[in-house]
Amino acid sequence: MSSVAESADAPDPEPQPATTAMPTVTKATRSRTFTTFMSMKYVLLRLACHNSTVSPRRLLKVAVLALALALALASSACRKSGVECMPPPEVTCPDGGGPSFTADVLPVFKNVCANCHAPGETEASIPLTTYQQIHLWVGEINNQVFLSCLMPPSNAPVPLSDDQGQTLLVWLACGAPDSPAVDAGAGD
Repeated sequence: MSSVAESADAPDPEPQPATTAMPTVTKATRSRTFTTFMSMKYVLLRLACHNSTVSPRRLLKVAVLALALALALASSACRKSGVECMPPPEVTCPDGGGPSFTADVLPVFKNVCANCHAPGETEASIPLTTYQQIHLWVGEINNQVFLSCLMPPSNAPVPLSDDQGQTLLVWLACGAPDSPAVDAGAGD
């Protein structure tokens, strides 16, 4: 009680000009209301006011959680919604040769992939309009289309049909050649 009376009798201190040096830490009088980090006292977040400094440890925890959440959302946002990604069936190159790139494979890329992967489109940095361009990305095409089911995306103007997917799988199993289909009896 006497401390209240003493503070009432004390004259008001002179107003001090505002400084922008270092933010001050709110000093708490209850026990266990602040923590010490690197020889500095910080008010615990649950007791902090708007002018309190937040613990660097707490900031690190929040940053790690935010990064984990962002990565989880980013990876789930790229997946086709509602699509169960099954591993592709084992495919081997047929004895008579695989599909012709020009007649069978290129039309799939023009109809499905060129909506985004062509000059002037959203993914123009990865064009897929010629054999040379497509062949550079053969491994990634296999991963994106058949292993992770990310391409074509769910909002693609033209989805990849099962027949088109099978054509691509057989072409990839044959080594992604730039050649016409080989007929078994062509040399006769």
